[in-house]
Amino acid sequence: MDRTRLSVNCSIIFTELPLLDRPRAAAAAGFSAVEFWWPFVDARPQTRELDDFVHAIDDAGVSLGGLNFFAGDMSAGERGILSSPTRARDFVDNVEVIQHLAEATGCRVFNALYGNRLADEIARGARRRGSRAPGRARVVHRCHGRVRRASNHSARWLPTHFLGPPTQ
Repeated sequence: MDRTRLSVNCSIIFTELPLLDRPRAAAAAGFSAVEFWWPFVDARPQTRELDDFVHAIDDAGVSLGGLNFFAGDMSAGERGILSSPTRARDFVDNVEVIQHLAEATGCRVFNALYGNRLADEIARGARRRGSRAPGRARVVHRCHGRVRRASNHSARWLPTHFLGPPTQ
């Protein structure tokens, strides 16, 4: 298999290594590109964190093939913030960071995770507000020619996810 044409998700592979060492491990394993889930704690990390991340990819000689937008607190069960009206500011802040990373790395694929279903009493409003959030990413796309996509997880694996299968 020609691994130079494949990317590896370093958020789930090489996890025995510190995050910033994983691009080098991917290169050593023969991969030419890496992908990551959002590798920072916050939607708007410190400049130093961003610079260190970009340098780790550059120094390894690999490209960034894909990156998830900030998805909230994954360890607490969040699986994206687009559906949450209370996280709209985080999404807007994150679009600016994604723009910076796109320019710094040349990455053209970013996944905006929609998120889990909210409590019934606010879900109706979240559907309307959440449906507008990808529009913010499209604004960046038009300006910078980058690919943005909203990710819908399977209801089988995430039963509280906002979007159901296409037949629903």
